[in-house]
Amino acid sequence: MEMRKGTTVISDRLFNKLPKAASFSSIIELSGNTLKKEILSIEEVQTINEDDFIRKTFKEKSYKLTRIYYLNGEPYIYFEHFLPVLGSIEALEQTERVSLYKWLAEFDKNVSRFQDSFEVVKIEEPIKEKLKIDHTHLLKRVRKTISTFNEVIEVSYAIYDTNKYPYKYPYIIDYEV
Repeated sequence: MEMRKGTTVISDRLFNKLPKAASFSSIIELSGNTLKKEILSIEEVQTINEDDFIRKTFKEKSYKLTRIYYLNGEPYIYFEHFLPVLGSIEALEQTERVSLYKWLAEFDKNVSRFQDSFEVVKIEEPIKEKLKIDHTHLLKRVRKTISTFNEVIEVSYAIYDTNKYPYKYPYIIDYEV
């Protein structure tokens, strides 16, 4: 095996100089609100029953973590996370107290970046009941979490009741050029 030495040149383009943004959760808390998360269920699922992207990403099986976030005691975000089958379900239960991304890091699945997309969707009755809402449409965020090895390590679907708190970043980003 040939050993190579050298220098890796990292792009000097503008977007590589952007600061890391604070998480939406920390912005909510910094604005004087409280967020609490509750795990509704954790199960190992056969991905054949899930959408095509989940099946392609996690092959035959994945963990499905369903949880809800409460904003000042009121249901606010409904989450479904699909994750690689790592460790045990009991260990995954710890994410009620510890970050999901810290749990992934325990298995050398470190976050490099996120790809988020947004759309307004019609809400099905079971989710309306969990969020305690009457309105029919809410904001949905689809997130792909990509590792430092460029693999998708999480796919999540989040439904936000933006009537309780809008999904926005109420701060200004200064770009360093």
